Amino acid sequence: MTIAEGVPASLPNPKELIHENAILGCRSWSKWKDLHFEQSNRITWYRSAIRDILFNSVLDADLHPEVFPAVLREVSDYCERSHCSLAWLVPNPAKLTDFHRSRFEEANYRECTGTTGMYLSLTDSDSRALFHRPPEPPVEDLEIKIVKEEDTLLRWAKELISSYRFPKHLAQPWFELHRDIGFRGTEDTSTDRNTQEQWEHQTLFLRGEMIGTSSLFFGPTPHSSSFANLSIRPEWRGRGIGSYLVRNCLQRLVESQYETVTLYASQDAYDLYLRMGFIPSMKNIFFVRDAV
Repeated sequence: MTIAEGVPASLPNPKELIHENAILGCRSWSKWKDLHFEQSNRITWYRSAIRDILFNSVLDADLHPEVFPAVLREVSDYCERSHCSLAWLVPNPAKLTDFHRSRFEEANYRECTGTTGMYLSLTDSDSRALFHRPPEPPVEDLEIKIVKEEDTLLRWAKELISSYRFPKHLAQPWFELHRDIGFRGTEDTSTDRNTQEQWEHQTLFLRGEMIGTSSLFFGPTPHSSSFANLSIRPEWRGRGIGSYLVRNCLQRLVESQYETVTLYASQDAYDLYLRMGFIPSMKNIFFVRDAV
């Protein structure tokens, strides 16, 4: 069965939905005073004074040969002026030609392995059976906590940044971003998708020690939820702990009456999501320009 044959009739185009949900999540960051989000027919990107790819990224751009060189020049000029690193996401690598790759190379971008866009229907019979009941913890004394306080949010940020091997100093601005745009645990941990705060963050504790993180994005429509920021400490991987965290999070989306959830999977987490029933729909690639 092909991906297209397996798509429910009511589901929007999976490739478009995955990318649109990712942009929705990043657009919510524009509430942070230190980040500028811009979306036009030519380019969708965000940038900040923090000089790391985590805070400077192109999410989409017009690759037409008559438009692309000017867009590339605009972004590259910004990088040079700001002395920042930047990641340029190409959601549909099939559109790339030797023309684009040569231009990227001339502008000092290097091509990097991307992630896999995946989606999951939360309304089919398999999902209803899996996510409509609380999963059993795979080890004793395992506890998932929704982040409600700023000090816990800071610990969440430090754990995530460390797990993803970003420089440690990025934990503070990552915390400030998510603190300032708001998170659901501060006022309401209900499953109403119409609340103002769109992000909810989870921490995973084992015998009082934080060993994992995750996040949910509650978008405005039944198909606009996404899952992100999954991390499990290496020494606790392979024991079903990641699956336990994902299942708990997806159950909250079911309770919120979402019909679809999307995500971008790293290679490390790809098999886990497959076991959860996620369907791969597209692979992207990145072009990274390092700070000079």
